[in-house]
Amino acid sequence: MSATNFGNWEIKAGDPTVFAFSLAFSPNPHGPGDRATTDERESWGSFTLWAGGENLCAHFEQDEIIQSAHWYMLPLMEWLAENWDPLLHEERLPLRNAGVSAAESLSNTQLPPISLKQVDDFEWFATWSDWWNRHSVRAAREGGLFPDIYLRRYRDRLEISTGAEVLSGIPSEFSFLAPNRIYYTDLPSSADAMYQVLSATAQELRRRLPESTRVAALADRVAILSSP
Repeated sequence: MSATNFGNWEIKAGDPTVFAFSLAFSPNPHGPGDRATTDERESWGSFTLWAGGENLCAHFEQDEIIQSAHWYMLPLMEWLAENWDPLLHEERLPLRNAGVSAAESLSNTQLPPISLKQVDDFEWFATWSDWWNRHSVRAAREGGLFPDIYLRRYRDRLEISTGAEVLSGIPSEFSFLAPNRIYYTDLPSSADAMYQVLSATAQELRRRLPESTRVAALADRVAILSSP
């Protein structure tokens, strides 16, 4: 399958003052030396999440403020489709509730308390990481510099919370601008915004890569999400 330099494409859904999600495709800047798969190379682009009027993906990089997180979008789309039900329906935190938000609680429970002498460290971390993989946007980054964002259901709303964990190996001048935030939004409308973006991007990626079995599998999975 040969690579094609497609043009820019973008979709945005929702109200940024409440909750909004956008995803864009753009020409891959890495050129022929890019070691990503063909499917991933053609999904180069960016995404942005807003909650309560704040851009949660805005970050400081190379002396300027960048509004979106840039990387391969295919893994992010696959992660959203795979974890759709946990993101919108799973509320209970793993292990114990140790903060007012998912981001704070996961930060505080990554290691077991010293007082719990009989706990199995490996079992503790496995439970923690399973939940993290279902709810942390960074679980889909695969090397990209994604913000520390968690999504989960909270009662009848969607909780969007951010942490302040610094990714290892990144320059000290790189930083996200909205750490330690927590927002609660209307669950149906937020889910609808995410689904609009996910559905449209899956269709666009399938148009760009009609022979890709990976993209076809994603489109099929997304189509199932709209059924009752």
